[in-house]
Amino acid sequence: MSSERSVSLTEIIVGASLSLVLGLLASFAYLSLQPVEILSEPPEEGEFRSSAAYFVEGQAQGQYRNQWEGLLNQIQEVLRGGDLDVTIREDDLNHWAAANFVAPDEDEMERPFFGGVFPKNLNFRVNEELIHIGIDMDYDGLGLRHVFKLQIIGGLEESRGQNEFSVGEVYLGQCRIPSIFGLRGFFLNRVRESYPVPPAIPNVLREAEVFEVNEGEIRLVVGS
Repeated sequence: MSSERSVSLTEIIVGASLSLVLGLLASFAYLSLQPVEILSEPPEEGEFRSSAAYFVEGQAQGQYRNQWEGLLNQIQEVLRGGDLDVTIREDDLNHWAAANFVAPDEDEMERPFFGGVFPKNLNFRVNEELIHIGIDMDYDGLGLRHVFKLQIIGGLEESRGQNEFSVGEVYLGQCRIPSIFGLRGFFLNRVRESYPVPPAIPNVLREAEVFEVNEGEIRLVVGS
């Protein structure tokens, strides 16, 4: 009697599916671990680079350091029935981030069995009609430690009568994070938990008649 046996269709499908999943996981790990080059200026025109391979860091020039406090005062005034017509630059956002978003204490954060992910160093860049957010994600667990660069790219849009920031693309290292399996949501929620936005800001954004990104600036108009 022959010891050979035929392979069922079910076994073929299961084997192919496992191979696909393992391949995807290996690709995800490899691309996520790839370094992201930090640039002060965009690549020159005609120089081809994958958008996932670099991050152009937003500026925070000294002359805008005190301007953000004035903007916050104007936003608070809107909540008391006032009007608002301001232009927000990436310098303003980065001074705001430096003053208000402090990296969480790793010792006080919950660590899952496989380690923890700790967001740090929030940076904004406003380019044409898009807002780029770069965050260092420090992974610590299983005897390993690695800093990943998380990039969130999105724009401003109106959804169901309300203005909001709409996420378009998310990259971890050089890997584009898909929205399937909750992967994108995991990283976005981690950022929201670590860097909570004051409630006054989204309340004002929802009331804005003009809420747009144009030529590297954000214009916000309420009641004018």
